[in-house]
Amino acid sequence: MNMRVALMKSLSHAMTSIQFEAPICWDDVAYVLEWSKHAEHGHLACNIALVLSKMLKQAPRSIAERLKPIFEGLEGVDTVEVAGPGFLNIWLDPRTLETIVADICDNPTHYGTCDIGQQRTVYLEYVSANPTGPLHVGHGRNAAIGSTLARVLSKGGYRVQEGYYVNDAGRQIQVLGLSCLIRARQALGQACDLPNRCYQGEYVQAIARVWSDTAEAQLWLNDPELINILEQGIEDTDAAIDARIVSVSDRMGHEAFQSMCQYASTVVLSDIQDDLSACGVSPHFLSEQSIYDQGAVDDLIKDLHSKGCLAWREGALWFKATDFGDEKDRVLKRANGQFTYFAADAAYHRAQLNQYEHMVNIWGSDHHGYVARIQAVLKALGVAPERLKCILVQFVNLVESGQRISMSTRSGSFVTLRQLRDDVGADVCRFFYLMRKFDQHMDFDLDLARTQSQDNPVYYVQYAHARICRLFDQAGLDPNNLNASICFQHLGSGVEPLLCHLAQYPDVIAQSIVSYEVHGIVFYLQSLATLLHRYYNTEHCLVSDIDMRMSRLKLMHAVQCVLKQGLELLGVQAPATM
Repeated sequence: MNMRVALMKSLSHAMTSIQFEAPICWDDVAYVLEWSKHAEHGHLACNIALVLSKMLKQAPRSIAERLKPIFEGLEGVDTVEVAGPGFLNIWLDPRTLETIVADICDNPTHYGTCDIGQQRTVYLEYVSANPTGPLHVGHGRNAAIGSTLARVLSKGGYRVQEGYYVNDAGRQIQVLGLSCLIRARQALGQACDLPNRCYQGEYVQAIARVWSDTAEAQLWLNDPELINILEQGIEDTDAAIDARIVSVSDRMGHEAFQSMCQYASTVVLSDIQDDLSACGVSPHFLSEQSIYDQGAVDDLIKDLHSKGCLAWREGALWFKATDFGDEKDRVLKRANGQFTYFAADAAYHRAQLNQYEHMVNIWGSDHHGYVARIQAVLKALGVAPERLKCILVQFVNLVESGQRISMSTRSGSFVTLRQLRDDVGADVCRFFYLMRKFDQHMDFDLDLARTQSQDNPVYYVQYAHARICRLFDQAGLDPNNLNASICFQHLGSGVEPLLCHLAQYPDVIAQSIVSYEVHGIVFYLQSLATLLHRYYNTEHCLVSDIDMRMSRLKLMHAVQCVLKQGLELLGVQAPATM
C-alpha cells in the first residue's frame, strides 16, 4: 500500500463535503501532499490552503485553520499543525506507522508495486552500439540505466520488451572488414597502411589473427591482385576508404567480402553479448539486416510516397522532413542506389510502434540531432509523438588520482566495460552508473570504486543488508518465518524516521516510473542505509524482553526486504555476508 496515496484519496473525498464562499471545482485544485524533509514539519505536509487562497481570495492561514479539523478527522492522522504561511503539517498515529512493517513483511516482493502502466506494452531500446568494437565505459552507463528502467517499468505495471538494435548492415561493418583485412596482411609482414578512420585497437588484430587461419582467408591473403590493392597508399578520408572498399569487394566478390565483414562483426557482437550478460543485462538483439530482409524498408518507402512525403533530387530519394518539424530534409536512398542508415532506422521504429504501444530509446547524448528526424518520419506516418520517448545519456569520464583518463574510440585508446568490470566489479559499476541523473555528465571515481569500506556508497548500502542478515544469524531465526506482531512502543524513540522512510518507497518507485529516471532509487537506498545504521547503533535489537526483541526484529526484516528489492531493481546483489 502507498500510505501517502491512501491518505490523499481520503482527503480528496473529505474536501468535497466542505462548503466554501465560492464554488470549487476540485479537479482544478492541484494541491500537494508530500513527505516532510524535516521532522519538525511532521510526517507529511500539504499546501492545499495556499492553493485555495488564490481561488477564494482569502488568507491561506485562515483557510488552513478551517481545514485543520478535516485533516484531524482522517483515518491514520494523529496531530495536525498550521505552519508558516498556511501549510498543514501532519503527524501520523503510531498504529498507522506500525502497519508499514506489516505491509512490507506480508508480501515483500509486492511492496512498491503499482499499476501506472495498466499493462501497456513498451519496447525499450538501449546500448545498441555498433558491432565494430568492444563496449566502452560509456556504453556501460547506458546498459545500467536501460536494464534498471526495464525492471522499474515492469514493477509499475508495464509489459516491457528490452531491445538492442544491431547495426549490422551499414558502411561501418565494411570498414571493420577492411580494417581486419589490412591487419591480417600486416601480420604477414606486408606494408599496408591502416588509415586512422579505420578501426584501431588490439581487438582488430585479434580478430584478424583468428580469421587468418580460415581456409577462406588463406585464399585471399595470398591473392596477388588483392595484395596489390592493399599495398597501394590510401588517404585518410571517408571517400578514399569507400573507394578501397569497392576495389576489395570487386576483387573478392561481394558475397566473399560481406562474409568476411560479417565474420568480424559476429565476433565483436558475441563479445558484446558476453559483456552485457556479465553485467546482468540481457536484451533481445534485433538485426538491422532483418529489417531489410523482411521488406520493412521497401514498405516504408511505399507508404511515404503514397502520402506525398518524398522527392527525387540529384538522383537521390529524399524524405521531406522539414514539413514535419526537422531542420532539413533527409536522404533515404543515395544516388548509387544504397539506402541510408536513416531509412532502415525509420522502418525499425515503425515496426516496433506497430507492435508495441510505446517505445523508449536510450541513446548517447551525441544523438541529440537525430531525435528530430525520427520524430518527423513518425509524424509523417501518422504515429502520435507521445508514443516515442528518447532519453539522451551524458558521457562518462574515468577519474583516477584526481585526474581524468584520456580516451579516444577512434584511436582505440579507451577503457572497455570489461576492463572496468574486472577492476571494480559488476555491482560497483552498475551502482556508480546509476548515482547520477542521466542528463548529467558523470565522473566515475576509480579510487572510490575500489575502496572496500563504508566510504564506497555501494559497499555502504550492501553492508546494511548484510548487517541485518548477520543479526538474524545471531538471533538464530529465519526472517521469512518470523511469526510476530509489532508494537510501536517497543521500537524505541528513534524509529519514526526509519518507518517514514520505509513508507516513502512506493512513492520513489512511482516517481521513477513517471519520470523515466532511476537515480532516485539509489539516493533512497543510501538514505535508508544511513537510517538503518543509525537505528542499529542506537536501539539494540537482541534485548532480553521477548516482545521488544521480536518487534525490532520484525522492523529489521522490513528494512532488509526493501534494501534487497531496491538493490535487485538496480541489478546489484544484496549479499548476506561481507
